[in-house]
Amino acid sequence: KDLLARRKNLKLVLMSATLNSEAFSNYFGGCPIVSIPGRAHPVKENRLEDILEMTGYKVQEDSDFALKTDDSKPPKVSKSMLRKMYHPKYSKDTIHSLSIVDETVINYELVAALLEHIALHEEEGAVLVFMPGMMEIT
Repeated sequence: KDLLARRKNLKLVLMSATLNSEAFSNYFGGCPIVSIPGRAHPVKENRLEDILEMTGYKVQEDSDFALKTDDSKPPKVSKSMLRKMYHPKYSKDTIHSLSIVDETVINYELVAALLEHIALHEEEGAVLVFMPGMMEIT
């Protein structure tokens, strides 16, 4: 905002499907808002447990995608609690994978398995994969 006041030749364009345009317009001194209407597309949201179940992917205990065993820290959610939460909707393999998965590590194998599952078993459409940083995108 300060730079825009100093550099009159600088043009700033903000684009977002979820942006609160009124708030940004007010912040930038009542700048114009251009709204381009579009179509809303149906979105199917799946959680990790759904993806593990539908792909049949199993997190191996000795893999890079499993929590490292550290006796000083108990798991966030016990396996018995996961069973109570997810059984019978999810298989034992899915519940076991949930009990050991390290959610801070991007599991490219699981991403590939999910994309393969979608390509082979879901109706035709588009897939967006959001990655958290430049290293994952390039």
